[in-house]
Amino acid sequence: MGSQQRHALARISIGVLIVVLLLVVFDWVRISHVFARVWSYLDGYPHPTMTVQPIFPISMTESDTEGHVMVEFEINHYGEVENPFVSESTPPSLFELSALHAVKQFQFDPKSFISSYHKFISDRPVRVKGIWLFSFDQSMDGQSVIKVPVPEYPASAIQKDISEGSVIVEFEWKQIGEKEVQDQPHRLVHSNTRWIYAPANPTIIFAAPMKVFDESALQALAKVRYEFDPLLNIADRPKPPDSDDHFRTWHRFEYSLDSNPKHYVIPNYPREAIQQEIEGNVIVNFDITTEGTVQNPKVVHADVPDIFDVAAVESVSEFTFEPRNEVSINVLHSVGFQLNSELELLSANGVQDRDLDLLELTSVRELLEWYIDIEFDVNESGIVESAEIIESNAPIRQQQLALQHARHASYKPKIVAGKPTRVSNLQHRYLVTPVMINSIKKISEVLALDGAFDLPLYSINAEAYGQVFVEFDVDEHGMVENSKIVDSSPKDFYTNLSLAVVNEFRYKPMMVKGKYVGVSNVRHRLLYSPEVEPNSSYRVHLDEGKPRFGMTLHQKRIENN
Repeated sequence: MGSQQRHALARISIGVLIVVLLLVVFDWVRISHVFARVWSYLDGYPHPTMTVQPIFPISMTESDTEGHVMVEFEINHYGEVENPFVSESTPPSLFELSALHAVKQFQFDPKSFISSYHKFISDRPVRVKGIWLFSFDQSMDGQSVIKVPVPEYPASAIQKDISEGSVIVEFEWKQIGEKEVQDQPHRLVHSNTRWIYAPANPTIIFAAPMKVFDESALQALAKVRYEFDPLLNIADRPKPPDSDDHFRTWHRFEYSLDSNPKHYVIPNYPREAIQQEIEGNVIVNFDITTEGTVQNPKVVHADVPDIFDVAAVESVSEFTFEPRNEVSINVLHSVGFQLNSELELLSANGVQDRDLDLLELTSVRELLEWYIDIEFDVNESGIVESAEIIESNAPIRQQQLALQHARHASYKPKIVAGKPTRVSNLQHRYLVTPVMINSIKKISEVLALDGAFDLPLYSINAEAYGQVFVEFDVDEHGMVENSKIVDSSPKDFYTNLSLAVVNEFRYKPMMVKGKYVGVSNVRHRLLYSPEVEPNSSYRVHLDEGKPRFGMTLHQKRIENN
């Protein structure tokens, strides 16, 4: 044996000795589980054998709100989900309970993550981490849908003077055929054949008003087609939607006789109608171009034939809308002709802003006491004029935001004897409300004022790193009950504060079969870190008499003082 071989053998022996010493010094089981986890990722990601569609949240029936929830969890050696918690939610509090309720029923194939290495190295139960993203989307715009036809507005709804409605349909996709695609741009990955799907087994899960627009929505849905572009490798193809894992989705059909134009034009009241004191509504059908202008307006219904038709078409023809990616067809708008009507606010969205220096120097109590009183006129076209601040205790920046808000609000003018009339010396009060507070300093202020956090917090700005897991129940009113600490790292790190914060969360309750129900064993993680930016923000908005930031008790204290 040569000297080089002896040196090589010595190096190998030293290496083996070092490994043995490491295994003796450190925990062999811990090291084996590190290798097991790495091996599991090499083996493959846990494969779900059963997924459950989340219960349709009531918040989506009340508006067109959409969002997503990301849930993290553990999978035991039976493939069951344990200890799920929400790591991200947009918007917070609306869909979380429904997502958690669904993911607890998931099942995973243990063979997809328990390898032969696991069985060889240890008899201890295997646990792996999983993550799932739930999308709460009421439309099919994100899919390769050929076209969602505009539903027909029922004549019965017009006759009953029903000006708006909504229908949400839940359904599953069923494969109905295939078609060949020429010049596929990604032929190396995708097949030249596309699968064609159509909606199947539709169920109306929400309708307002009931049994008015249901048939129209189902007829429109039946015309929808969905194209799926499969991968070439059959083994890599996802299961088609008509397999055992039924892919159910939702779509919301909106019905409205108000097209919500960006620029609204007051119709000219015909002189003969004023003289004869005739009133009525005219429904105009039209298209909106990509530039936001009106094309092809025509009357489809008139309470009083021929009297208001020309005036209604002329008014709608001058509407303007926000630019869009494609032409909107068969849009409806009801033009009203009333001899006398009051001033009507059409839009008054709040202005949200961030001013970290201001919020760091300002207490929550002071912020909640700020107000801005503005006086203004509304002219015959519904445009705000002569807006000025008459009294305020807020800083200049917030006063400017309120004034900007007031000047950009749009109105439907007051009508007197068939003619638009100017209204002078109107007064509105604007308020400043915290939208999100995620720093220890501000959180402590809110709790000291007996305030409530309307939205769950996930990450909090703090001086030290750590995380706390809190488990609790949510009752049928969305209130937190029976909260307890299940884990914290470091031990006893911000546990009292975490309990106090979670106890003041407010959730949108979950509805099952038309009734609000409570949810048990909800788990929430609070992350504390100096790297989390203090993301405090506030909103300047019209005073509508609602509690601000859950400060109900604080508001009462102010009134008593």
